[in-house]
Amino acid sequence: MSPRKIYDIIGIGIGPFNLGLAALCYSIPGLQCLFIDQNEGFNWHPGLMIEGARLQVPFYADLVSLADPCSPFSFMAFLKSMKRMFRFAIHENYFITRREYNDYGKWVAAQLPSLRFNQTCRAIRQTTGGYMVITDSDVFYTKNIVLGTGTVPSMPNFASNLQDPLVFHSSGYISKRKKLLEQSSVTVVGSGQSAAEIFYDLLSARKHFTNGLNWVTRSERFTPMDYSKLTLEMSAPDYIDHFYSLDQKTKSSVLTNQQALFKASIFL
Repeated sequence: MSPRKIYDIIGIGIGPFNLGLAALCYSIPGLQCLFIDQNEGFNWHPGLMIEGARLQVPFYADLVSLADPCSPFSFMAFLKSMKRMFRFAIHENYFITRREYNDYGKWVAAQLPSLRFNQTCRAIRQTTGGYMVITDSDVFYTKNIVLGTGTVPSMPNFASNLQDPLVFHSSGYISKRKKLLEQSSVTVVGSGQSAAEIFYDLLSARKHFTNGLNWVTRSERFTPMDYSKLTLEMSAPDYIDHFYSLDQKTKSSVLTNQQALFKASIFL
């Protein structure tokens, strides 16, 4: 009986975080990695691919460049493979569209043999020296687990029990847009970026809404994204090193003011 394979890392969920990790791990000799996802393939926020919607970070904050500028999986490498590098440079726009970022992610995913889609994780059990990951069709063993499952769409209590097909979460906007344009009025509820993008998109078609286009939010005001230089320092390695040098009590206090800064959980 051959010994069971034990991976160094198993990533659960293949969104941008774990896709970037998989791309960075690809070039490390001897590192055994596996990344699983229940979906058929990489597809980043398909319900919010609003025409013209752009990322809030510049193109070089892609999956790999800030960690490994020479990676073959950078956004610039993607542009080169698409024969679009010069056109992109001439355009001089640092902030690419969501659709373009999604195309880039699919391009990277197609090149990584460590990715397995159509694999739903059903359980994780601790074993001696590691973990057992149980899916619908297989069992895998690993020394470390990285959770990159992202968030789950959440409906407020007042709407969660409604059966109306036109009461839906923003994650399904694109598939419902045509039907919305047939309505005399639409109300968007929420205070986040997605609500703003949907309202702005519908605003361009406001002639359809003879009884009104409304945006309801509990926020007292609209707060623009803080893109100042000192705020951006919080994502720099120097600040991260500083944060990890703090005692646990101070870390907990600091984290309450950093709710917007999150990625994935790593179990070592």
